[in-house]
Amino acid sequence: MINSQLQTLAKTLEQAQQNGTKLIEAQTHAKLGKILLEHNAYREASQHYRQAVSIFTSLGLMKQQAQSLNHLGITKIMTQQPQEAIKDLESALGIAETLKDHTLQLAIYGNLGLAYAALKDYIKAVKFHKKIMDTSIELKDKHMQLQAQINLADVYLQDKRPQQALGFALVAHDLAQELNAEKFLVIIFDLLGTIYSRQKDLRTAIEYHQKAINLSTKIGDPHRQAIALANKALAHEALTETEDAYQAMQEAQSIFQTLNSEYASKTQKNLARIRKTLDEKD
Repeated sequence: MINSQLQTLAKTLEQAQQNGTKLIEAQTHAKLGKILLEHNAYREASQHYRQAVSIFTSLGLMKQQAQSLNHLGITKIMTQQPQEAIKDLESALGIAETLKDHTLQLAIYGNLGLAYAALKDYIKAVKFHKKIMDTSIELKDKHMQLQAQINLADVYLQDKRPQQALGFALVAHDLAQELNAEKFLVIIFDLLGTIYSRQKDLRTAIEYHQKAINLSTKIGDPHRQAIALANKALAHEALTETEDAYQAMQEAQSIFQTLNSEYASKTQKNLARIRKTLDEKD
């Protein structure tokens, strides 16, 4: 399905370039970026969003320019370029503020929170996510509130404050169930698993990672399934259940390789370490 979409858009892009229809060219770059971003092909998505930004800027289409800059920022966060991401996101925010586009501003706040968390500037990260939280409560927007709760739980976890992370994650869990938001429940289950791992409650951690695996399998999200499998493997490894750890990590690696995911190299290192432990036991 994705390949046919990409092929169709590639033809549209080629025709637009031949005909000199710059607006269609920019819109097609943005569409290609969106599909690639949704399928975790961050570097390819980044190239298309960069082109979209350039053309939308030359056409004076400020909203589309800001939207593409926002998405370009996401791709840079996901490819470990948070400082570069912040430059793009701040440019996008300036435009959104000029246009008084509050919805776009909130989306950019969330991504700035992620970028600052990647830089380990947790104070700024929390500030941006709390801005979204406050606005979501004011607007009674539960979906926006859910995303803010998840992001705050993740930031506090990264900041080695698992008890605060747990509080936000449990509220997010109840809210996701109320909204029947299965895509977000997968993230929350896996996040709870990692939080319980940090609190040394590894059995509970494994239960939550398994919930994430089951639900991601059900809704057809192999990327999240692989992440949960890798995290489950780490919990088994911490319990010195090395064979279970190896099996789960191997499953994760297989999925990451199939998806051509950048996570595959990290998983390969984890597999090698677990394999070495197994060999030493024999």
